[in-house]
Amino acid sequence: IPSVVVTEELECLAAKGIPMIFQSTAPRGVENTDLVLANIYDHGPQWISGTHNANWVIADSGGTANIVYYDFSAVETVHEVSLGFEDEISKNCPNCTVEKFDVAAEDIGTNLPARVASYMRANPDTSHIVFAFSDLAIGVPGALSDAGIGSDEVRLIGANPGPGNRVNIAAGNYEFAAVSFPKYESQWRVLDILARHFTGNDISPSVDAPYPFFMYSNTNVDNWGGAPEDEWAIVPDYKSQYLALWGGGVSADPAAAGLARAQAVMAELAELPSSIGITEPVPSAIPTGKRIVAIPINVPSAVELIGFLKEGAAELGWEAEQVSGGTSPEEFKAAFSQVCNDEPDAVFSLGIPSVVVTEELECLAAKGIPMIFQST
Repeated sequence: IPSVVVTEELECLAAKGIPMIFQSTAPRGVENTDLVLANIYDHGPQWISGTHNANWVIADSGGTANIVYYDFSAVETVHEVSLGFEDEISKNCPNCTVEKFDVAAEDIGTNLPARVASYMRANPDTSHIVFAFSDLAIGVPGALSDAGIGSDEVRLIGANPGPGNRVNIAAGNYEFAAVSFPKYESQWRVLDILARHFTGNDISPSVDAPYPFFMYSNTNVDNWGGAPEDEWAIVPDYKSQYLALWGGGVSADPAAAGLARAQAVMAELAELPSSIGITEPVPSAIPTGKRIVAIPINVPSAVELIGFLKEGAAELGWEAEQVSGGTSPEEFKAAFSQVCNDEPDAVFSLGIPSVVVTEELECLAAKGIPMIFQST
């Protein structure tokens, strides 16, 4: 329900001190007002889901997709899905084409299927039909079939698919993929936010946490957590994870709850991580020819890391050099002074306390040489 429609009612709730949480339908920034406690699965996650669909299309087409996109801009956050899709296509697929249409609510499942079929007859080279959310696909497979357009000629992609969409995806019945946010899990996030609020704690660990996504596709059916026609959680153990965050629930023994939290942390750490943690690409071309100087403290655990730095620098077309920092304050200062006089493009130090080299840092700053410290 769009928050802008119930402004007066929100004021009533706020006047009575009743916390209000929106999911997916409030405008950007409403959570910063006195009327709303939190606005979850809002513009940012919706935008991300659009990028996931874009990358699926790019990978599926080998980077040569001809796309028609059906948006639903009546809901601001759903429109964000289309913006994420367009942005990712523009960045990652210079050989893709996109034509975009907006859909009115009254056309879903009524006029839209025929319009999609008509578009396909007029544009037979279209390879992918993408919907801002999967409800827009209602009736479209039948309309395409009636128009004599086979499921081997075009692929439908959506977001947050329902049972009918998932049955079609599993069968390869025109629909081939759809990204999904955690439907079940998001409702428990509402409770997590309220639990933190009612206990007087910061709600940002819950509000700001990234959302898990899952890409349903015709090729990964074996990885699904249940039958296509059933509803099931994309994070299978979400209940136990939340209960661990909540101390195990109302009847939990504190010691058992603490043990469960420790075991959950250790179970996660026992698996090799799959992400470096950074997902945002460098937005502009990276210059080559830079010279970086590393100053590690002279102990094996620090010195050995510089080899990895050199390896990565080479991938950027940069040169990374090492100057030993020694092990005493006098040696630290001498190393930094030497490097400042040498005037590299940037300096990185590992294990050397910054408070010991204050004057040398001023030298680097005066020359505009950026400085990065690690662990000190």
